[in-house]
Amino acid sequence: MSKRRIEFDPNLLAVCRRRGDGYRVMMVRGNGSKSIESLTWCSPEDLRRHLEDAGCGRVLAILPSAATLVRTIHTPPGSPGQVESAIRIEAEARMLGSTATHRSGIATLGLDSERPTGLVVAWPEGLDAGLPELGDDIEIRWIAEIACLAHLAGENPDSIHAILDPDTAAIAAVIPTADGPAFRAARGGGDVAKDVASRLGPLVVETLISQGVAPGRVEADAAEMLGDAASRTTEGTLLAGGDADGRILAAVDNPEVALDGDAPVDDRIILAALAALDGPLAPLAGMQAEERFERPGIFKGMATRLSDGRTAVAVAMAAVILLLLVPIAGSGLRLMVMQGKVSDLDALQAHVDKVDNLQKVYRELDRQAWSVTKILGDLSNLMPETIELQSITVQHGEPISISGFAKADDGRSGAEAVFDFNRRLRESGLVANSGPESSIEEPDGRGYTEFSITAELADPLRMVRYAAEDDYAVVSYSERRYGLVDEDGYLLEGDAGREALDARIAGGLGGLDLAAGSGVKPITGDSTEPTGSGRIANDDDDDEDPDDESSEAENDDRRTARTDDRSADRRGGRPSSRSGSTPSSRSDPGSRSASRNFVKEIPEPISAEEIATLSNAEAKDRLSKVASAKLMPGLDEETKARLKEEFTLIMARVRETAK
Repeated sequence: MSKRRIEFDPNLLAVCRRRGDGYRVMMVRGNGSKSIESLTWCSPEDLRRHLEDAGCGRVLAILPSAATLVRTIHTPPGSPGQVESAIRIEAEARMLGSTATHRSGIATLGLDSERPTGLVVAWPEGLDAGLPELGDDIEIRWIAEIACLAHLAGENPDSIHAILDPDTAAIAAVIPTADGPAFRAARGGGDVAKDVASRLGPLVVETLISQGVAPGRVEADAAEMLGDAASRTTEGTLLAGGDADGRILAAVDNPEVALDGDAPVDDRIILAALAALDGPLAPLAGMQAEERFERPGIFKGMATRLSDGRTAVAVAMAAVILLLLVPIAGSGLRLMVMQGKVSDLDALQAHVDKVDNLQKVYRELDRQAWSVTKILGDLSNLMPETIELQSITVQHGEPISISGFAKADDGRSGAEAVFDFNRRLRESGLVANSGPESSIEEPDGRGYTEFSITAELADPLRMVRYAAEDDYAVVSYSERRYGLVDEDGYLLEGDAGREALDARIAGGLGGLDLAAGSGVKPITGDSTEPTGSGRIANDDDDDEDPDDESSEAENDDRRTARTDDRSADRRGGRPSSRSGSTPSSRSDPGSRSASRNFVKEIPEPISAEEIATLSNAEAKDRLSKVASAKLMPGLDEETKARLKEEFTLIMARVRETAK
């Protein structure tokens, strides 16, 4: 049996408030100007029939205080947008995150006043409001009882307003404070027989304490606020101020029907709910027990029509025809548009094909092109230091040709140097697997061995990786041949030179640029000539008092004597710029020039077990710190030995983790 369809009047609204086992129902007509049509009491069983008889499909129900959670938020004055945003953020942080949006609301009061206040109401899922099931065809909206009470009290109340529910002993109150109104709601507990003032006492005391009132004044202020409660109480349940009735008179055109009725408390709350629909409390009048979604009528109509077999067959045939004709029509339309834009389509297609072919050719040329600069750099890096080149021939697509002579050095003959060169070329992967072909002559009277090498390049674009100690990007050819110098241009000898070289290699392993900031730079030519300065700095220069200035003639004599000393050193073939009579502090690894730009802090000791657990990046970072610390001045022997041992272990760890 189909359900009887009821036509509801869209201009009719029913406002309900539960009292005991019944409901106070006010029928209101109108969208703008409203008027009361009827006031009556209904039982839960008769409520649905009463709404159907009146043709009312919209219900605004008063949500009891026992079913709500209420919070008050006070903010400093500001623009309306800033105040609303601050209140919303605070509300979401406090309470709304745990409640669905259709069961909560935020109202902002006193936006233009000095005390903006936010009223936050949430209706948890587990709390029942006590309204019977009315059916899906009746739209039910809820407004919190605290919102009705807030309208009665106004935006800036000067006296307490409260409503007591005698059935559940729940109480809601609006309490004026120095920061603005405070909204409170308490469920159950307490003696129901008590009057409103007695029930309000704990809420007022708690509110005053939370507002920072001195403990000694709390009781007195609470007693003062509740002093006239008895004279302002209606039927022992509603405590309202003298202007409360004036704030609800404009809700309907005939308010006297409700104010002079037999339920003054319920009717005033209902009128306050109607008045709140058009003010700042309106966001609290749209809560729903279950979120409702509108059903699009067009889809329902289509489903009804498709339930007919003939209609479904017709729609299917039309869809098949469209699937066949639409692509053809679309292609024809696109062809017409292209013909209108391009006069000669074949010429355009030929031009596009030509451009595509050229791009393919250029990409292939880029892929096969040789970088002669890269090849020369790789050959220089792979070449032993005792080999001097006379010519290199590199031509695209042809074998490379290298000729020169190799010097005997440290017990190794020139031929062995050439063999080492061949091995490096073969292991680098640049040349073919068959290896380079070499021609080696007998050593001449100087011990020089002439040679020539011809090799096929297997992969000229191959990226060759070098160890840090073999990479010219870390330690250049001139530095290997002549040695490292400090920032003043003097050759570093002995331990200073070795430790500076260790630091340079450690910086290469760690991906650092020690050459730019370590105070060590390469030299070329005669190692006895300083490159950065025309003077020689002795230890005495660091100890001179800047206030003791000698005459210009004495300075000229000193510079002339030092120049003669350097000339004598070069004539004597000595390998450094230091005079034989006075030892220089630059041979000391702790000299000011050798360590000026290194770290000034010795890293904490680290054990071999801890080193074994370092990653590659951590080992490189630690290695650079230890290498720089070795160049610090004034290190004792124990610290030097520790740093040297750590350097060896960490260097081994870097090489181990790099595999």
